[in-house]
Amino acid sequence: MMSLEVQSFAFFFDRLMLDVIAQLHDIADADLNRELDLPECNTLFVLATHLIRSADYWVLGMATGKPQPRNRQAEFSARGTRTEIVADYQRWLAEMHTVLAAFPAERLNELATGEEPLTIRDGFLHTLQHCSVHLGHIQLSRQILGYAPPTKLLPQVPNGALEPAR
Repeated sequence: MMSLEVQSFAFFFDRLMLDVIAQLHDIADADLNRELDLPECNTLFVLATHLIRSADYWVLGMATGKPQPRNRQAEFSARGTRTEIVADYQRWLAEMHTVLAAFPAERLNELATGEEPLTIRDGFLHTLQHCSVHLGHIQLSRQILGYAPPTKLLPQVPNGALEPAR
């Protein structure tokens, strides 16, 4: 059985990733790849790609102990379609639930392999913070492109998703 702390991480990872999907659900592919006329601004597709690749690295890589291949430079020049990026998020959500369902809470205190000496818990917390920042960028970019905020911010949580720990 998953600990309450791991359940909480899964719940908030779900909320973040499902909110990204909701933000992208009605964006035309051309707009996903459109550069905004702002300094140092990324396209929606770049933001969404960077967010999910970092979650691969920080969550799936740390939880499984298997490094996730990542090319940060390529993330910032990525182009693609809404169908492709949403499928990537759905893949990530399914993998995250599979991995965390078998994840023992005592491992949260383990030092993770990587560039910095962080515990797995620290990596998960970093992911929540980092992805929240980029979700905000996605929300603002969507509005700059002329799209109204989604009428339903969070899609239904998929089967197997967990309620937050109380």
